Amino acid sequence: MSAQHAKGSASLDMERIGLDLANHIPIDIGTHSAAALVVWNMEGCERTPRCEANARRLVACWNACEGIDTDHLEKHGLPDFAEKISDLSSQLETVTQQRAVLLEALTRVLALPVHPDAIRLAHRRAEDAIAKVKGGAA
Repeated sequence: MSAQHAKGSASLDMERIGLDLANHIPIDIGTHSAAALVVWNMEGCERTPRCEANARRLVACWNACEGIDTDHLEKHGLPDFAEKISDLSSQLETVTQQRAVLLEALTRVLALPVHPDAIRLAHRRAEDAIAKVKGGAA
């Protein structure tokens, strides 16, 4: 097992750029100030949008991998990460739609008067909503 990395979220320290760290973009991690430095003079002597984008990407990757073991990342990476996010997004959309169907049906049921005919209607509406959520005919 490798040594443990610094814990906490990463952020760009835009306030200190160019002050005490000439030609660097400092990245703070947790309580560690300037835990990493992105050098922009590799692209010349001026700071470029590409170098800032690289620094932002490093910060985003650090934060996205928070809580994932480094050894695991080195061995396996995140090859199916985008696919998993897409699947979760699709599932969330389906659940949100199902919730709306069921909430509307229950709201309509609660609006019915307490009467035997109304109870039969409420039962039918509940069955229809459940069938719709399960993928059957409504």
